Amino acid sequence: MTQKDLNGMQQLMCSQHILQLGTWSLRHPGYPYVSLCTYIMASEGLPTVLIASIAEHTQHIIKDPRCSFMVGMPDQRLESPRMSWQAQAQRVEDKCRSTVSARFDRYFPEMQMFHQQLNFDFYRLVPMEGRWIGGFGRALWMSWQSGIWIPDRDEEEEFLLWIAGKGVAHAIGFDAWGMDVRVDNLVQRIPWQTPVASVAALKKQLSDNFPDNLLNLS
Repeated sequence: MTQKDLNGMQQLMCSQHILQLGTWSLRHPGYPYVSLCTYIMASEGLPTVLIASIAEHTQHIIKDPRCSFMVGMPDQRLESPRMSWQAQAQRVEDKCRSTVSARFDRYFPEMQMFHQQLNFDFYRLVPMEGRWIGGFGRALWMSWQSGIWIPDRDEEEEFLLWIAGKGVAHAIGFDAWGMDVRVDNLVQRIPWQTPVASVAALKKQLSDNFPDNLLNLS
């Protein structure tokens, strides 16, 4: 695995928000069951989904937390980067729920009532080993590399206020590799030129070279 592969994996995980989740079927034991889920990268640097307690996939992971998930580009071309991970599903503890929901609600405001009024829970997916497809003829196994920097709740909310003061009023979240902005009810990604690992580093990078396209999107 090269640094380019690792960077590509992290960039893809942070930039996308839909995954395909594979669980072990209860209705047809021994067969996989695949569903579509929205996700965010939570503060632990792990993909986190919001799923209904009565849903098939939720019942599956309660019985057996072993699962897999796939993340790819929306164009779904064979040469496009994608990855498939074996993972363990873990319910987010009640004490961490408000932190996760604060970020999730900015990305998916239409789903806010699901966890506030309906019986939905957050589950983090803890990857073990995955298959990375970095392009045509570029396929390899890799272990999950921790260290995808996701700001904690206070850091993120403070930065969003700061960036709003710069004229970017529609930012909803950011991470080591970029920032997401909602424009006309669509989430658009603004990648950083170089990855960051702290709010201070990000502010300096933006202050030194503020991208014009941020203002254009706002």
